[in-house]
Amino acid sequence: MFAAASSLTTTTTTISSSSLGGYRGKEVVQKSRSSMMRSTTRRNNVNVVVRAEAQKTIDMNESRTYYFCIANADFMLNDENNEHFPEILRERRRFYRETEKLQDFWIVPNPTFLDAMPEIKKKIRQPCVAVMTTDEVWNTFIKLRMDRVYKGSVEGTGAELLKSNELIAADAFPPVDPAKWTAPYNKYSPGWWEVFYPGADWTQGYQATVNPLAEEGVERTGA
Repeated sequence: MFAAASSLTTTTTTISSSSLGGYRGKEVVQKSRSSMMRSTTRRNNVNVVVRAEAQKTIDMNESRTYYFCIANADFMLNDENNEHFPEILRERRRFYRETEKLQDFWIVPNPTFLDAMPEIKKKIRQPCVAVMTTDEVWNTFIKLRMDRVYKGSVEGTGAELLKSNELIAADAFPPVDPAKWTAPYNKYSPGWWEVFYPGADWTQGYQATVNPLAEEGVERTGA
């Protein structure tokens, strides 16, 4: 069914909830037996930089189930109706830091595992972004909050499954026109999502930056 490499096997199970664009399809479970990737980073075919000590992540080399919600990058990262999304991630990050819980959720732009799922990939407008986690309950919560996303799962190691074909640049979306911004709050800083990339230092991102939508001298917080 899927154009997967010889080291990959796939199974499917029917899902009852609608996925991206109202499509009612199948949840794909991809099982991978490939070996751990090298800890390097490139612009294309980006590999995960594993920094478990600094990040207090789960074991990236242990095979387990990763759950995901995936949709178009503009919808996930830039849509005015989804301004609650970065706040959800920030609050979860704060909770994890305060409780010293191991990180088990990430933003993965243009995930490579989607290449083995052509039938799903063609239904999602590119470029795309996946929220990945080992917490099935939280993944369902994200699906309910974001709604028009595709929900599924893959099996393998984090070092293998959290790879990106290409990152989403901070300036990937047009600047906000203050005259057209109708929300009663300020838009998040461009690139707020980068702190949630695999291997990123999520202890950063609390610094204040000048808010071009606010009055002179007023600041907003970043991611």
